Amino acid sequence: MSTCRRVRRSSVTELALEFLLEAELERHEGVAVALGTLDGQPIAGVGDLEPMLITQAAAKKLRGELEDPVVASFAGSAFRMSVLDLPEGIPVLVTSVGANGLSRDVEGGVLRILS
Repeated sequence: MSTCRRVRRSSVTELALEFLLEAELERHEGVAVALGTLDGQPIAGVGDLEPMLITQAAAKKLRGELEDPVVASFAGSAFRMSVLDLPEGIPVLVTSVGANGLSRDVEGGVLRILS
């Protein structure tokens, strides 16, 4: 029998995403983690920064808009991004600020929760 590592669970999508992102934040000791669309709209986020600011910066950075003031505001911070394709063909962007990386657990969790 396998052991479940998750302590907090929810069948409510918003809560499940929040719990997942909080676990990622704790795992990598970051400042904030956000999930958003490729055009910068936030879906979920946790931490010390506004999710919309993170998702907008991530979307602009992904498009190569590195001189944009929103992107430039994160110049001194570790900024990790991962694009995930949901089964419906919809891409989402997971972004971590202040952490050294993103775990496969968060990527897999987002896919599981939103599928």
